[in-house]
Amino acid sequence: MSITWTNEKRRLSELIPWERNPRQIVEEQAERLAQSFADFGQVETIAIGPENELYNGHQRLGVLAAQNGRDYEVDVRVASRQLSERERERLTVYLHR
Repeated sequence: MSITWTNEKRRLSELIPWERNPRQIVEEQAERLAQSFADFGQVETIAIGPENELYNGHQRLGVLAAQNGRDYEVDVRVASRQLSERERERLTVYLHR
């Protein structure tokens, strides 16, 4: 079944991180990411499922929350349907190559 994506906004507090997210951020990377937000704003959109589960953007979520608080509103791309675990894993690998 195909997936379509829509542009919406969400508060950071509404987003649900994926417990199995394989990527971790070190302090130096977080500082660079924070500086990029200060310089350019939110360029890359956070990808989520229909129930606000994060598919992509865990590091951005953490840095933005630290900078702006959990009530901060961000642009998100929302999938038309929930991804299976396998699809979610494949998407994560694809987006981080």
